[in-house]
Amino acid sequence: MDDDHIKQLERLADGETVDVDWAPLRKTIASRIRDNVNRIPEKAQPVLHKAAPIAPALREAQGENDPLNGSDRAADEAANANSVDDTARRDFFAARSAPADPAWPTHDTVLSGDALEKELATLSQLLDELDDPPVSAQRLAELVLERKPMPHTRSKYLAALRRVLQVAAATDIMEFSAPDIPPTPSWPTEPRRGSQVPPLSPIPFLQHEEGALGVPSGPVDEVDTVEGGEHGGVADTVRPLSSATDSPKDTSSKRQRSVEP
Repeated sequence: MDDDHIKQLERLADGETVDVDWAPLRKTIASRIRDNVNRIPEKAQPVLHKAAPIAPALREAQGENDPLNGSDRAADEAANANSVDDTARRDFFAARSAPADPAWPTHDTVLSGDALEKELATLSQLLDELDDPPVSAQRLAELVLERKPMPHTRSKYLAALRRVLQVAAATDIMEFSAPDIPPTPSWPTEPRRGSQVPPLSPIPFLQHEEGALGVPSGPVDEVDTVEGGEHGGVADTVRPLSSATDSPKDTSSKRQRSVEP
């Protein structure tokens, strides 16, 4: 492996700004990632929670429809036997199903053979899509150089690399530009005249213009005038429906409506 590339990765991992030739460097990165994965055991010893020894007892309690909060007797006995204190138990909840392999008590994914090659091919493709060092180059260099803290299984290590490269690829293709703001319309400064209707026009039966409703301009009552006259006649003042309805009825002046045959 090129020593110059390793030195460049070390400087990137330290947070320095480095002028690199990205095309050959990303090939070195892909090769280094493959070497790192092959050094990780296929079934690396899992890093378990301090309260993991009481997980079987909690799952058994779940099968009996008991709450999974570590309060049953079997969980207490397991906790005492494995020196699990109350602090560790407080934030621990067991998985609802036991690991497939009792000798490897974890739900982590086993990567080997074709499954491993598929993951490595995905990472190589993400690297090839980058024309320049990504904005996440520092974290990428840390993972490539295996700086601690490091994921301890193959799947977790490759997942960490994939997240870094996916964020970098998404940032690389985004175009940050100011949005196109449409010009502000120039509203007229003078009031409208004539038959132009303003944005908030008065209700037609309360105020109208000459000839708009076939009656003279001015306030128009929405009911017959109390003096009679034609339906929709012009009143001197605007009276709401309530005042017309509540006014005393004058049966003598109430006109008879004619019905045409």
